[in-house]
Amino acid sequence: MALVEQLQLLLAQIKSFENKIEQLLKQHTDSEIFLSLPGAGIRLAARMASEFGDNRERYKKVSSVQAEAGTAPITETLCTTSHSVASKNHHGLNNAISNMLLLVKNILNPSDVWLMPG
Repeated sequence: MALVEQLQLLLAQIKSFENKIEQLLKQHTDSEIFLSLPGAGIRLAARMASEFGDNRERYKKVSSVQAEAGTAPITETLCTTSHSVASKNHHGLNNAISNMLLLVKNILNPSDVWLMPG
């Protein structure tokens, strides 16, 4: 019975955190944009707001977001005697943005894939 009481307390605390996150999200200047994406709820919209921030100059183009997340198509020739081109290994990228973009891509209609290359 003690475990049930602990779980009930934990659920109440989680609900309190969710309410606070929703309140803070509504204060973000771009919250309506994030919430307008098909399938995006409070949690994903809040994650997007926290990843993108409120400085619109940071990401002027979608390709800037893709480059930071490591989803932009970057290729380079690895050998001058070969005609093949391999993808460059991405180091020092923002995995949080990459994971968030993957979540967004997965909830969008496949015909609306505007964030990541197929």
